[in-house]
This record gives sequence, C-alpha cells and structure tokens, in this order.
Amino acid sequence: MSDVHSLPQLPFELLSAACSFLSGNDLRVLARTSSVLRSAANDTLYKDITIHTNSLHLIQKLAAEPPLARIVRTCRIVVGLEDTVTLLPSLAYAEIASALSNMSGLTSLSLSAPVRHGGEILKTGPGAFFPQLRQLQASFPFGQTMIDFLTKAPGLESLVLDQSRTDLTLEIPHTVHTFIPRLSAISGPGRLSQALVPGRPVSSISLTSERLSEDIVSTLAASTGRVTTLSADMSGPLIPILEALAAMMPELEFIRLDTANEFCDYFCDTGFMAQVNISLDSMHRLKSAEISSLRWRWGGSLDDGNRVLLNEPVFWPLDARHEEEGCDDCYPY
Repeated sequence: MSDVHSLPQLPFELLSAACSFLSGNDLRVLARTSSVLRSAANDTLYKDITIHTNSLHLIQKLAAEPPLARIVRTCRIVVGLEDTVTLLPSLAYAEIASALSNMSGLTSLSLSAPVRHGGEILKTGPGAFFPQLRQLQASFPFGQTMIDFLTKAPGLESLVLDQSRTDLTLEIPHTVHTFIPRLSAISGPGRLSQALVPGRPVSSISLTSERLSEDIVSTLAASTGRVTTLSADMSGPLIPILEALAAMMPELEFIRLDTANEFCDYFCDTGFMAQVNISLDSMHRLKSAEISSLRWRWGGSLDDGNRVLLNEPVFWPLDARHEEEGCDDCYPY
C-alpha cells in the first residue's frame, strides 16, 4: 500500500471501504490523485452530509455539480434557527433547494429550519425526483410546499414532523397510488395522521397534537397495514378508548397514552384498575403498554398459549424509561 499509484488497481468496493477510515482532509487529497480514487473518496465524502450556516461552499458545489449531489444518501440540514450564530444569505436557501434537487439518490432527509425558509428549501426543481427517499423529518408544519415535495418521493416510508400544527385549509391527496403509497410510520399533528393513515400501510402512529378519541381511533384503524404502535395524548374517559383500540386495532403491540393527571388518582381504585387490566388483556398482541406513568409488559406468544403478564402495573417516570436495558425494544416510538 506504500505505492499510491497501485491503489487504483484495487477493486472499487475495497477502495471505498478503505476510504471510510480516512479523515476529510485525507480524502480530499486522495481525490486529486486519479479519477478512480476521486470516485472512491467522493463516495465517502458526500454519502452522508450535514448542511449548516457554515456550509455555503458545500451548498454551491452540490448545486453546481449534479454528479456529486447524486452520491448523497443521507442529508441533514440545520439552518436559520434562533440559536444559529451566523445566518445564511437569503439566496442561499434557493441554492440549498437547487442542491437538494440534484440529490436523486437520497434515502433520508432531516430538515430543521424556520417556517419561512423551510418552504423555500423544499421548492425543488420541476425535474427533481427522489425515488429512494424513505425517511423525512422536518421542523416546520405540513403545508402545500411539502405536499408538492412528497409527490416527488413515492417511496417514502417514514414521515416525522416536529411541529404540532398543520395548515387547516389544506386539501391533502388521498389517492394511494399517487401520494406516498408506502407510508408505514408517521409522527405529527393528529389531523395530518387522520388524513394520511387511511388507505396507506401505516403500522406506527404518533400523534403530537389533538387528543385521541374513539372517532380518531376509528379513522386511524383504516390503515391498510397492521397498526402495531400507537403513541398519543388523551383527556377523555380511558376505558372506552382502550375498548376501541382492542376492537379496531387488534394487532397493537406497543401503546403509550398520556392521560390527564387525574388518572393517577384511580391507581388505588381496584374496580377501575380491574377494568383497565381486562381491556389491556383483550389486546392479545400487546407487548408493552404505558398509560401516564403506569407500565405493563407481557412476554411469551399468544400463538403457543404462553403469553403472560410480566409485571403488575407500576409507576414508571418518563425520565427513567430509557434507563432500563433493552427499553428501546419495548418503546419503538
């Protein structure tokens, strides 16, 4: 390996693997030695990128050189936030959109930007298409610009919106075959989930606004997939919600319901807790449930008759949920 001129003779896959151990500066030097090494180095340099306020040169490069942009698989954009020291020039947001338009091989996009600029970034060119995009996370509300962007990403499987609201005047496309037909996981405003879940194979749902009700359960149950995970807040009576979930979402494996604080007052009410246990037991696929700070876990398999409750319900503080080993497996949301 001492002779750098012999490196281009190695299989490209081996070169790419070796490049993963090099620093960014070393990769840039290597890219100047030959066309083969340039391709291998660029695969590592541009496969996973982060765009922030100090990335103006990178933005311009990806906007001007589509072959480089097509290498990008994972892109994280963090710009224009309040804690950002340096703000991007207004034209830079259009350049980010231009660079994004060239990333046809993108599989995951995370976008954190103010509402006024987030929409600008998603205004990709008319010829832009993202057939491999599977995951999208955004920090601003769902709007028409995002709808237009998602029509170019028919393979999207996971949509996460940090904002708790959406444009109430939007007409969201419902046609399964033309608008994100493969969506399997959604986290965002309740109204958005009610619009997107029916007719799509959604299995994981997290509502970040709007209290769960029996009507909402009925709407979400119209998913064409097995709904296995549900996370939501609620303020109404608990038992009717649990009964609705058992009847309309029989495949549930993980649930988290954050109820009004008064629920804790019922912990010593044996009659009420017996009703809760009966309702949960009727969800035959359930592996883990959290209602406010109470937590249940089941083990074994219903199919072989060995399904058992592993614990009596205990209070489980939210900040302790992830301290237990293996807890991420219990709470995939």
